[in-house]
Amino acid sequence: MSPEEKELLRRTLVLSEENNKILQKLQGHMRWQAFWSVIKILLVVVPLILGYVFLQPYLGSALNNYQEIQGMLQNPENPDTTTSTPTLDKASIQKYLKGL
Repeated sequence: MSPEEKELLRRTLVLSEENNKILQKLQGHMRWQAFWSVIKILLVVVPLILGYVFLQPYLGSALNNYQEIQGMLQNPENPDTTTSTPTLDKASIQKYLKGL
């Protein structure tokens, strides 16, 4: 092997070792980036899911109360049936509030 070939091989070895170090750093950086992206997603998704799970009973009861009041506004004598003319008087409101 000639001295030029030896120098060329040595130089290639040095360059490949440098490339290997750079690639290892890049791979480590990509791992951390993937880890933090999962953490970011969890910080958004988990509170949304927990909020839905814990607030749904309250929202359901609020929706039911709203529908009852709406039915009462449409027909104060019998809130279960609806008519097209909304009527409301003081006695029906007091009766409803006493029922709560």
